[in-house]
Amino acid sequence: MLISDYQYFSPEIACLPPQLPNGNFRPMQSQYKFEDAIEIYCNAGYKSSGPISKCTESGWSPPPWCKRKYLASCLGCEYPDIENGRLEDYYESRRINNIPVTLGQSVDFSCNTGFLSARRHHWDRVQCTTLGWYPEPKCLIPCTASEEDMGRNNIKLRWKSDTKLYSESGDTIEFTCIHDFSLAQGSPPFRAQCRDGTITYPRCRYSAIEPH
Repeated sequence: MLISDYQYFSPEIACLPPQLPNGNFRPMQSQYKFEDAIEIYCNAGYKSSGPISKCTESGWSPPPWCKRKYLASCLGCEYPDIENGRLEDYYESRRINNIPVTLGQSVDFSCNTGFLSARRHHWDRVQCTTLGWYPEPKCLIPCTASEEDMGRNNIKLRWKSDTKLYSESGDTIEFTCIHDFSLAQGSPPFRAQCRDGTITYPRCRYSAIEPH
């Protein structure tokens, strides 16, 4: 049997719903098939193992979890390190001079070009609370719908006039199947949302009727 044949006839591996304290996921089902994906959503102040997790031969990959990201003490919060962004100059200078952030105080930060905060702003404000920074000071990664990924899933952009492969986090991208293909059973929907650099692609399979 060829490797490609093995990949095509993958066994119907079933994964049970994961346990996810401090967060939730969707879609919620009683079990999941091989390569089914779930989207991970963590509570405020927690970070996830990644925006999506897939059902594989060895279980969920990566294993879904939500862990506390920024801890606060009775004295206040540590200044956050913001990947793909930076604190405003005033707060950056206070960080350098080791001036602590007290409970209830807010700080401003900005995201690099193409990146957005969790509230879809290029700049945002977060507050030091007893649970840490709220909302999470983070700059979300944009997505690129690659020709390679679309070809692998037998899909294309839905609208012929739509040549935009680049999308900001939170944007919705619409796909459709290529000619002679239809949406595979258990596939994610055609409308996919960019979530922090990740797109959950729909999958299409060959469906044309062979001539007699």
